Amino acid sequence: MNREEMMELKRPVIEACIKSAQKNGWSDAMGLLRGTLFLEEEPLSLDMLAERTGYGKTAIRTNMSYLESMGMARRAAGPRGKILNLISLYQKLIVMLEWDGLKGAIGWIWKCRLKILI
Repeated sequence: MNREEMMELKRPVIEACIKSAQKNGWSDAMGLLRGTLFLEEEPLSLDMLAERTGYGKTAIRTNMSYLESMGMARRAAGPRGKILNLISLYQKLIVMLEWDGLKGAIGWIWKCRLKILI
């Protein structure tokens, strides 16, 4: 599966996260970051988040700090001391429940062969 096909599969989940952020009065950037982290199996550095979202590091740091203060994300030390951002499994489940098409989310997970352990 090429990168464009993967992005097409991810788009509905990311859009749902952006809508959820808007409903809560948060920025679109926060929703995009939340969706991007939700879809990743591995932690992402600020550089990787900037590349995937198109936002600058300052905007990412600001929004990630807010997500961390709400308990939606946490930082972990990575290779060479880089800080990586993770989103908790609890928040992954919340994002799925907020999305109107829960069946679509489950189908998407199976299509992408992701495993979520509860």
